Amino acid sequence: MTKQLSDDDNQQYRDRIRFIAYREARDEGASFITKKWIANKLLRSEKFVQKYWNKTYSEITPQERPGPKSNTLTRKTTQIILKGTAKKIKSCRELAKEIKRLRGKDVSHQMVHLFRVRKGLKPFHIISKPLKTTEQIEDRLWFVNFLRQWDEDFLHLAPSDEFYIYTVGKPNH
Repeated sequence: MTKQLSDDDNQQYRDRIRFIAYREARDEGASFITKKWIANKLLRSEKFVQKYWNKTYSEITPQERPGPKSNTLTRKTTQIILKGTAKKIKSCRELAKEIKRLRGKDVSHQMVHLFRVRKGLKPFHIISKPLKTTEQIEDRLWFVNFLRQWDEDFLHLAPSDEFYIYTVGKPNH
């Protein structure tokens, strides 16, 4: 696996530096270090290891990918995504096709999804709800006050998702 999840140029550069350090340790006498061991340690392919096998620290540099950055979108493209997010049934794939149709530029549906996630945009059908409502907080406070007055020794409380409270006898009593 040459690419890791969320792999970028900086991570590859760091892995190349670690690789050279492992190789130098092998040259100094660490016989257990092999190409396969280094590949597993760095979570890279053996092809990646072979590519940088004879390189030194001065020969490796951070590599920039050619062309524009793949994670930047133009202003017009972001406006298309923002308009499409507010509409019902506009998936990331449909928005990528719409950008292709309107702007003539290829944008992957993953890029549209990442943009939506970074901006905190949710699909139309998802309605965010608070984790605790005021009614739930009041119910929990009532339950805590009820437990303070609990004085039954031979029973312990087993609350459930329902409104009802069941008592269960303890073993050995």
